[in-house]
Amino acid sequence: MKAVEPDELAGAVAALTDGHGVPLVVEASGSPQALVAALGLLAHEGTALVCSWYGTKPVVLPLGAEFHRRRLAIRSTQVSTIPASLSGRWDPTRRREVTRTLLSELPLGALATHEFPFERAPEAYAAVAGAEPDLMHAALRYPS
Repeated sequence: MKAVEPDELAGAVAALTDGHGVPLVVEASGSPQALVAALGLLAHEGTALVCSWYGTKPVVLPLGAEFHRRRLAIRSTQVSTIPASLSGRWDPTRRREVTRTLLSELPLGALATHEFPFERAPEAYAAVAGAEPDLMHAALRYPS
């Protein structure tokens, strides 16, 4: 699978799934419009897992006939606690250990498109808030 532009995503998903959609979409952009688009990518009885924090942004979702007819689900996540259904198998220590392992395996450096020295943090926040072109992630570099 290759990366595609957001406006090409629906077509790519349709082509890869013969028009059936995907069973799960993980929405982590923080953009209400992305959640709206995610619902259109789902297969019958698919789930949109929302990792985003929308803060005070209003989120208007199309929850009409298509949503109900296809039995779609929207599920929220919260990383500050372990879900009750998983607490018998997971605890904070195990979760931290697995996270550290995954962090070393993922190519996270490719996502950090902009790096700022810590003392220039206000510029980093301004770049994120201003939707600077080509900014995927702004990393703060702390003094050693």
